Amino acid sequence: PLLDANIGAETRGLYRAALLDFVDFADAWDGGEAIESFADLDYWLAFYAHQAYVTGHPKKYKVTRAVYATEHWMPEAKPLRLVRRCLRGWDRLVPSKPAAPMPRDLARATATMAALLAKTASALAMLVAHDTWHRIGECAGLRVPDVVDSREHADPVMRGVSVFIPEAKTGRRQAVRVEDAEVAVLLVAWRDAVEASEGPDARLFPPAARLRSDLAEALAPFRVEARGLHFTFHSFRHGGASRAYLAGSDMADILLRGRWK
Repeated sequence: PLLDANIGAETRGLYRAALLDFVDFADAWDGGEAIESFADLDYWLAFYAHQAYVTGHPKKYKVTRAVYATEHWMPEAKPLRLVRRCLRGWDRLVPSKPAAPMPRDLARATATMAALLAKTASALAMLVAHDTWHRIGECAGLRVPDVVDSREHADPVMRGVSVFIPEAKTGRRQAVRVEDAEVAVLLVAWRDAVEASEGPDARLFPPAARLRSDLAEALAPFRVEARGLHFTFHSFRHGGASRAYLAGSDMADILLRGRWK
């Protein structure tokens, strides 16, 4: 439990699935012989990467995840030099396509499309992520008590709607205030509706996998790929922070709001 406390429950699940896929691969090739040393383990992971590269299965991210999982549960095996050099070579042979920052008008259009597709929760998550620069895991983890409405606070400085993040990459119980008043109104109304229908500790938004698929479906009509653009859910965070920078915000303020070290 002390080792696993370093990663979230969702990440543990992804790591476990990727590692089991690798174990099945190794069993199929060597008939179930034990891997006796870290050097052998490094070799088998590198061979796994090679087979994935030449056959197209599994995808590269699953191989990478298996390496991360190995190093998480067996940190004494680090660094796995051979497989990591193979993955770096794969990056050079097949460069990944960087995700673009999401402009505000496209973020709003995409959220509108998601709402028209009856994906209301995901639509609001998109607006919130662009405004508050939430990571996808942070959005997926938000619950009813995490949205605090202080618009009637006696101290004008404290007025607003804040979103508390129970656990972020850079620490626990961090908070960010919603800047757009209209997004704040929508978020509070959604919080109240979810609380009334599902309870005081219900999740506000779908899990990360669903947010990704809903984003892809909402973006499809805009044909952004045909324009040479590639967006992921992280593009909302990237786009919101980039917009603040272009608007003249101080870098220290951007780092603080974005919860970057």
